[in-house]
Amino acid sequence: SEAELAGQITKLELTCKFLDLARTRATQATPEGGDGFDFLPLVSVVTQHLESRFLHGNDIHAVVAGIPAASRPEVLRTYYLALATLKRHDLLSGVGFSKPQLASALFGAARAGRVKLLAVFGGQGNVEEYVEELVTLFRTYEGVVEPFIHQAALTLAHHSALPQAQDEHATKIDLMSWLEKPETRPGTEQLLSTHLSLPLIGVTQLACYYVTFKVLGVDPATMAQFFAAGTTGHSQGVVSAVAIASSQTEEEFFANAQKAIVLLFWLGLRAERACRKAVVDPNILQDSLANNEGVPTPMLAVQGDFSSPWIRHSELQKHVDSTNSFLPEDRRVHLSLVNGPRSAVFSGPPQSLYGLNN
Repeated sequence: SEAELAGQITKLELTCKFLDLARTRATQATPEGGDGFDFLPLVSVVTQHLESRFLHGNDIHAVVAGIPAASRPEVLRTYYLALATLKRHDLLSGVGFSKPQLASALFGAARAGRVKLLAVFGGQGNVEEYVEELVTLFRTYEGVVEPFIHQAALTLAHHSALPQAQDEHATKIDLMSWLEKPETRPGTEQLLSTHLSLPLIGVTQLACYYVTFKVLGVDPATMAQFFAAGTTGHSQGVVSAVAIASSQTEEEFFANAQKAIVLLFWLGLRAERACRKAVVDPNILQDSLANNEGVPTPMLAVQGDFSSPWIRHSELQKHVDSTNSFLPEDRRVHLSLVNGPRSAVFSGPPQSLYGLNN
């Protein structure tokens, strides 16, 4: 019944709160200066209870699907941190922990050949708060993804501090601090700099993939077999796609992911060198914001709407030619991306694109 389900949810959440308390005690020093290892057996017992009482051989994601969405991340975080703590102290073996007996229906169908999956990684997108996805991923799956994020943080810290990067006024990247201490994180405008957005979006994509194959309990080679239709990407997503398609082992995945992150960092920095920040006329900025178009940038997205969904690129080119007829050669705009029949992107100086938009 609904009342019984509500009771189950309450018990699951309460169990996780107690488990988190035990795990925290087990990983902290005592007031007397000792360690908290005495709490490790309690962590083991409570984790076993959680699995036998609530999971019943199922994956925890299937179970948390039945509780309020706001509670799911904390339950997942607690469970995987507990497993990571027990694994670190070699307490997982022999105590009943194993991969879920009930496999993923989707990946099971892919393995059997009943469906063909295609992995597609996106590009920059137009979400200014993109880093929040990485923050949420890290907080929810810290027990799983921490080794990968830690390595990515070391890689980005090293490259962003190199003299060649500092000569370009690159921000020194302290990813672990940015994830764990929000007050140390750069502002939104700074995070939108391509030498930050490209690698951090890449880290998010690769971290999501890492969490997926770790949670499923498979290696990258097996994971790749699930995507029988292939792996691809849009714009910078191609880099992430190449990294995972080239990886057969977890060691290879780590190595290829670092190469991808480094490539994205330097691509972003070189892009900023090629397209320096321009000061936008205050009147233009005010008009753009008043029309919910955001701050003018060197790229302008044009999309069809429900009344006229199809964009005729020949018509768009006429507008480009008309706009360029009033502009000097170094201020002209270009149709640079055709993302589909309903979406195109123009590039050029922000003020010129503002004129095209009008």
